[in-house]
Order: sequence, then structure tokens, then C-alpha cells
Amino acid sequence: MSNRISRPAYGPGDPQTWPPCTGHPNDPRTPEPPEWDQMTDEQKIAELMGEFTAKQLARQQVEAIDTIAGLHAALLHLEQAYRNPHSPQHRAAALDAARGELRKGAP
Repeated sequence: MSNRISRPAYGPGDPQTWPPCTGHPNDPRTPEPPEWDQMTDEQKIAELMGEFTAKQLARQQVEAIDTIAGLHAALLHLEQAYRNPHSPQHRAAALDAARGELRKGAP
């Protein structure tokens, strides 16, 4: 009996000849990605970051910081308004300033 018959012959397209699975989307051995509600926070962040360029992410961060700064300024004006309960003019001016800060940050 020859070795050729006792050993299976694998060709270039047989899975036994493939390299280890590296997660390539065209590799049938790659598992399906988890659904959004089954992902961890780290997986969700990685998924979202893969959809944006670094420049887009930086722009979003700057916009978020600007929004937070505007809200902080509005809160300071509101604090000023309520520290002057006996001065209606100062209170009204501080409330108007707070409204203005909130309008600046509105989309």
C-alpha cells in the first residue's frame, strides 16, 4: 500500500491548508460580531471610532468642550442671578446672559 492512498490529499482551497484565523471579514471562520446591546462599552467605543477619522473625532471633542463651556457660563450667570435676589435689574440681566449662553450652545 502506498502512502498516497493512506494520507488525504489537501489542495490549496482546503481549510486544512489555511493559515490561522485573523478575523478577516471574508474568512468564513471569523465569528459574527456581537449585536450592539451585547457589546461592552469598550467594544462600542472601538466600533464608533472606526467609523470616524481622527479629524472628525477631534472636531466632535472640541464641539463638546465648547458646549460644556457654554453650559458652565450659563450656570455662573444663573448663580449670579440668584445671589442678587434684592436687585431685580441685576437678576434680569444675569438671567438674560444665561439665556444667551444657552442659545449659543443650541444646535
